[in-house]
Amino acid sequence: MKKVSVIIPFYNGVDWLKEAVKSAIDQTYKNIEIIVVNDGSKDDVDDFLAEFGNRIIYKYQENQGAAVARNYAMNIATGDYLAFLDSDDTWLPSKLEKQIRFMEEIGAIWSHTGFYNWWPSTGEKKIVDNYNDFGNIYCKSYVTLHIATPSVVVSRQTMIEHPEICFPPEYRKAQDTQYYRALAKYYPIALVKEPLAKIRMRNDNTFKQAVARFNLKANDFLKLRKDKSVPLGAKAIMSIYYVYAKLFGKASSPIKEKIALCCWSFPYVLERLYSKYIVWKNKPDKKFLKE
Repeated sequence: MKKVSVIIPFYNGVDWLKEAVKSAIDQTYKNIEIIVVNDGSKDDVDDFLAEFGNRIIYKYQENQGAAVARNYAMNIATGDYLAFLDSDDTWLPSKLEKQIRFMEEIGAIWSHTGFYNWWPSTGEKKIVDNYNDFGNIYCKSYVTLHIATPSVVVSRQTMIEHPEICFPPEYRKAQDTQYYRALAKYYPIALVKEPLAKIRMRNDNTFKQAVARFNLKANDFLKLRKDKSVPLGAKAIMSIYYVYAKLFGKASSPIKEKIALCCWSFPYVLERLYSKYIVWKNKPDKKFLKE
């Protein structure tokens, strides 16, 4: 049984961290190490360490962002696979067992699973449609991907073959998308369709912040507009976000957010249509899908 390194960056919300770590400990796949990197959190972690300290590898760093924390953990990890889990999210007990088994069966280098958006206060769970995100997703990564970081497992082989691939430290948000895109350039991704992770919905989830998302997409456009490997359709859609980012600026307000959400619908529809075209054109290899 190959070893899995579970990587958890942490910044505030120690009670949620306990839930996340417990969901990793409770996995039916037992050959794991759990690495928690405290990214300068102000929370008192004494009770957490008293409860879990002998079952995890705990590291502290001054606040530098989740990307730096994940990269640090990846570099000290000893597992054959790296599994990412955010400190406010949880796994279902069979998540790693089912995912690793499928990866081993087909020789996949990286994979993800279905997942729930989760509202713990009410117990509501909603399955996110990510059923087209498998196989060669490189072109699609410039438009839209439904990959939750806590659902992702990556073979250590990627670090050996492409040591330059990491979570970009300059990104405080959406660094995971950049990481996926870099991996997708070289490796097809496998998908276990069953939802096996729960993503906590909070008021500060980036996907709810329209103005912030406009600026993230605009930054992408500025970096990629001269890159000939980026599909022209994706560049065209990015340019719309760039225009919106210029109009709305970086500062947000309740009124701005309402207007921005309305404006979001136009490029959102274009993204979905273009994404469907990419899937139709590339015809993903069903070998990488576990129904």
